[in-house]
Amino acid sequence: MKDLGVKGRVYIGQEGINGTLGGTPEQIQKYKEFLWSIKGFEDTQFKTDEDDTVPFAKLICKVRDELVAI
Repeated sequence: MKDLGVKGRVYIGQEGINGTLGGTPEQIQKYKEFLWSIKGFEDTQFKTDEDDTVPFAKLICKVRDELVAI
């Protein structure tokens, strides 16, 4: 993600991955293709929205014990 230049936040845990990223359409497509190439993530679906700006100042990527608190 850092090499792609995308910004936003991504959390990785036992349940999978959760995040919100911003970047050019090309950057986001490359990120999707990378994630789809990982075993277990081939069918990952993405929600997308387009904007003229990237609403994030930096990239945050963290490993969490839980993605969704019970």
